[in-house]
Amino acid sequence: MLFSRMFDWCQSTFQIATVSLITLLFLLLFVSPAHAVDDDMEDLGDQIEILTQLDTILTRQRGKGFIFMPLAFSNPTLGWAVGGGARFYYDTDEESQTSHTTLGAFWAGSDGYIFAAQQRTFFSGDRFRLDGVFGYYNVNVPLYGIGFEAGQRGEYITLDEIGFGLRPEFLIRVSENLYLGVRYRMMKMKVESTGETSSGGLVPVPEQPLDFRSSGLGFVLDLDSTDNEFNPYEGDDLEISSIVDTRALGSDVNYQTLDVAFNHFEQVASSQVLAFRASGCYAHGDVPFYDLCLYGFGNNLRGYVAGQYRDKAMLTAQMEYRARLWKRWGMVAFGGVGTIAPEFDQFSWDELLPSVGGGLRYMVSGKKRINLGMDFAVGRNSNAFYFRIGEAF
Repeated sequence: MLFSRMFDWCQSTFQIATVSLITLLFLLLFVSPAHAVDDDMEDLGDQIEILTQLDTILTRQRGKGFIFMPLAFSNPTLGWAVGGGARFYYDTDEESQTSHTTLGAFWAGSDGYIFAAQQRTFFSGDRFRLDGVFGYYNVNVPLYGIGFEAGQRGEYITLDEIGFGLRPEFLIRVSENLYLGVRYRMMKMKVESTGETSSGGLVPVPEQPLDFRSSGLGFVLDLDSTDNEFNPYEGDDLEISSIVDTRALGSDVNYQTLDVAFNHFEQVASSQVLAFRASGCYAHGDVPFYDLCLYGFGNNLRGYVAGQYRDKAMLTAQMEYRARLWKRWGMVAFGGVGTIAPEFDQFSWDELLPSVGGGLRYMVSGKKRINLGMDFAVGRNSNAFYFRIGEAF
């Protein structure tokens, strides 16, 4: 028994070390710094979720435990980042999934940093979920302006953003695959121009530091029938969330945001999967620039710097072919299209933003189907490398 536990521990440690080594080698060989993150809390939550995926490489199933691991990743939104995370995991009862508390710190770009914490709590036999994410950051962000034409010009100013965000949510299972709940989100940031601009000077430079604060309450719907959390082969996943930011809750301005995403997965052969994703975003009211719909943000089409194209309405659709090639090695090929506009009735066929690309996969955990991935995507007058743990959607 002792020998078996020691063997499992050594195997898990070796897997984590392998992931970290491959990550660092990738950064040294392939990744050059890109524009920093547009600091919406949604994107920060996505980065912290990487830690959630990494720790499932471990073979432990029940009880309490603590792990620490180095972490490095890259995408055109954040550029490259290195850091580490620590997690304490535990069970609230015998029938619930394992809960966990995670802390992470990342050095992003030449002088940026992000500190973040994530909480995921499952209790009463997974009937209730209490989740949350908190982050504090100081990063440089390019601002291209608002609208399709502003993104096409490619002119930007660089803003220094310092701020923090908080997003707790409470969900209740109302049927086998359906969770409903409420979410509160608060963000506060101070923005100042760094003085760095691209040629042309078409984007106005703020003369004074600007302070922004948004505070809102909304709902969350999650209908998930997929067969795996990290790499589904079958099933559907529908996510709908909305936030109403209002002065009554401490927001500087009144506005609303709505996000909808639908994923479908179908296994067409023993080692081949077709994945489809459609998403939409709408913002209404006096929306601050950082909370507009951002094209190329999160899981919505690769090949673009998130924030180069931003407006109040956005639609995207994409498909991805995933195949296992040999042992743990695999590949993906993907393509999609989308657009932004001030309103849904103002979308134009001439302003479509395509995306096409492919990538390699290495499965670091066969039990959990967790892949280490490297993608290259080409967009409209742009391209980008991605390094990820887990799939794009």
